[in-house]
Amino acid sequence: MAYAEKVPSPNGDYYRGRYKGAEGGYLTVRDEQGRVIRFALKQDAKNAAGDRESDVRNGRTPEVPSEVTFGEWAEEWYGGLSLAWSTMANRRRHLDDVLLPFFSEKQLADISETMIGEWEMSERKRGSAPASIATWRGTLHTCLEDAVPRHIGTNPARRKGNRGKRAGKGKGRGPEKPFTNALGVLLISERMAILTGRDDEFVMGEMSFWAALRLGELTGLERQYLRPRGLRVEWQLHQLDLQAAKDDESAVLAAMRAEAPGGLLRCPPKDDSYGDVTLAPFAVQMLEDFAAARPSQACPCHGKAYLFRGAGVPAGGRVPPGTVTLAEVAASAGVSPTTARKALTGAGGASDAVRRRVQ
Repeated sequence: MAYAEKVPSPNGDYYRGRYKGAEGGYLTVRDEQGRVIRFALKQDAKNAAGDRESDVRNGRTPEVPSEVTFGEWAEEWYGGLSLAWSTMANRRRHLDDVLLPFFSEKQLADISETMIGEWEMSERKRGSAPASIATWRGTLHTCLEDAVPRHIGTNPARRKGNRGKRAGKGKGRGPEKPFTNALGVLLISERMAILTGRDDEFVMGEMSFWAALRLGELTGLERQYLRPRGLRVEWQLHQLDLQAAKDDESAVLAAMRAEAPGGLLRCPPKDDSYGDVTLAPFAVQMLEDFAAARPSQACPCHGKAYLFRGAGVPAGGRVPPGTVTLAEVAASAGVSPTTARKALTGAGGASDAVRRRVQ
């Protein structure tokens, strides 16, 4: 049973945590460098020893520290995932754009809470949004958790409970987000339609407000899911960042490209949020009139009859001479389109060197 032991010292007494090892004898809680951790409080020492003993019982303590680097493990870990394609694409982007540039050459055994804190601080200095940093840390946590116990004894990205300030940690709290009203969405949708010269963007803008649909659910709205009093949320179209991975021949990305060769993947709505949406009579009439004025047959390329059309090529049937796409800018700068977009918009997540190269 884990316990705390008081140790007299000329520099001040302290407590050390003792726990039962795999061979039956008792061991002392140590840090990543093998040094005995000196606890000021008895309860802290006992808790740490209890955590280590739990790791031993569940086989989460490797006998020999691993020399595998994060970059090597990340590739092996990603290759073994079997998740929704949209999640796979997001994990790939988190690794390539954020985590690997910082942790790639670090050995798994050397990654510590302090190092992860330094990474978070560097992202904040770059201007990355707190929500983005939290998402990236979630991917880091999952990746390192799957390395236990094969390469590391404990996950350094695991957050300990009841640490830090409590203020502002309540669910749903945070700065108020800008939001428009009925008149605002009408004016925004009108300007969208003026820019494209189509009604599609006007109706999409209105439906995003009155039906509270995400962009993927709007673009993935099929005619068969229109209802007499509203619509049914059944699918969404998710855009995969295949351009950034065009030279990667991994089995995961090869399968992803095969299923969504154009980069648009038909998948369930986020968080499986299926359901019927009841609309106001004027919104139902708008959808019915819009659908009646457009062809109802399925597209021969994918066999689906989507309500809203893609923008396609500009007027004239071809890209105007001199037009440069974001993908071409990214390829020229040697980065992914996501990183190029961040560098051009100043959204954070791109270093100063990368931002200058893209610009």
